[in-house]
Amino acid sequence: MKETLRIKTWIPIVLWMETSWNDDGHARTENDPDDPGGVTKYGIDKASHPGVDIEGLDLESAINIYEQELIAHKFSLFPSSYGFCVYECGVNMGYITAIKMFQQAIGVEQDGIIGPDTLGHASKFDTFVLRNRFHQLRVERYRTLVSKNPKLGKFLHGWINRADFSYRIAENLERYD
Repeated sequence: MKETLRIKTWIPIVLWMETSWNDDGHARTENDPDDPGGVTKYGIDKASHPGVDIEGLDLESAINIYEQELIAHKFSLFPSSYGFCVYECGVNMGYITAIKMFQQAIGVEQDGIIGPDTLGHASKFDTFVLRNRFHQLRVERYRTLVSKNPKLGKFLHGWINRADFSYRIAENLERYD
């Protein structure tokens, strides 16, 4: 039951964070030449979804993609207090990358899979501590990406704001989990 509630709660928040709108009220297709994801709509990018017609993507299809990915990677097994941050980070920088960062935060093998070892170790931590550790690793990774590729610098402020916002959302979602 909690897993279903998380899915139904997290996806609309991610869509709100990810979607830009045209003046006519339709979702905007974006194509920033410096964005490694390429053409993007509703946060669904061509690099991660090569078989998807991004420009023709509708809201219902975007929701289905997010739901399938959230379930496939087992994010909803995490409590919202930090699980939302890990999931939302995965939308932004790749699910395997986000899971590996989380595994680094809890000190387990970084295999990019949410399985019994990851879940067991995570349950031993205070949720506030986990959320903080993950947030610090996330911000550090953004800074590292920019130091390796200065063209990404134009995204840094937005990425850090996004991480901070995600942190605050998870903090509030914890009350309802």
